[in-house]
Amino acid sequence: MLEHQKEPSRLARVSSEIRKTLAPQLNELGRNNKLGIVSVTNVGISPDLRKATVYVSVFGNDQQAEKYIELANQSSASLQKIISKRLRLKRTPSLQFVLDDVLNTEARLKELLRSP
Repeated sequence: MLEHQKEPSRLARVSSEIRKTLAPQLNELGRNNKLGIVSVTNVGISPDLRKATVYVSVFGNDQQAEKYIELANQSSASLQKIISKRLRLKRTPSLQFVLDDVLNTEARLKELLRSP
């Protein structure tokens, strides 16, 4: 095994730190607006660290999830400021929030596997 493969890449480390920083903020945003419980499932970062796509799951109905994504994208500037204060980066990535539909897909697959 090569030496550089033992440590996570810089992108992975930054992604993980952004996820840890945003998770409580996004969950609070969902609770304060009565849009359900929110979980950050993944953060994808461009190689130049200029853009970050934040994948979230909303435990609520589809209408709540859509409203939440809209609200999160409207709040992206203030959330970006929180990241810039907590992480020491030359440039803080701009944030885009996307609904991660993994839980719904998983539920549909389980249902399909159960049916004859």
